[in-house]
Amino acid sequence: MGSALALGPDRALSRPQGYPQGQSCARRCQGRTAWQRKSPLEERFGPFLRNHRLPPCRFNDSITVGDRTFHVDCHWPDTNQIVELDGWQAHKSRSAFREDKARDRRLAAAGYTVTHLTWNQLDDEPDEIASDLRVLLGIDR
Repeated sequence: MGSALALGPDRALSRPQGYPQGQSCARRCQGRTAWQRKSPLEERFGPFLRNHRLPPCRFNDSITVGDRTFHVDCHWPDTNQIVELDGWQAHKSRSAFREDKARDRRLAAAGYTVTHLTWNQLDDEPDEIASDLRVLLGIDR
């Protein structure tokens, strides 16, 4: 996804680059501007993708499976790959943990691959993560 800042504030707020026509930022980003992410880890993942020459993803995307809509951190629609950027805050209750596992199972049954990454993994094994993402995304090295 290109920088929404380069589009200027009026266009950035109307439709983030890479999203379908007619989807407003208010609807896609739930009140956030097009260039904002929900967490510091999401803020960090965009540059990680660029630095490792990986294709941009859709951040905070919605995926409908049957009668359920799931919100995912990072999605590459052409490959059905999803990356969830996991921090402690999002999983601090048993019900949140259980709901995440049920969501992953439903997405997998619908043909999506869900990969979970943490801040420490991006610090400790960035080249391995980039290599794995290349394989998952079907990119030749």
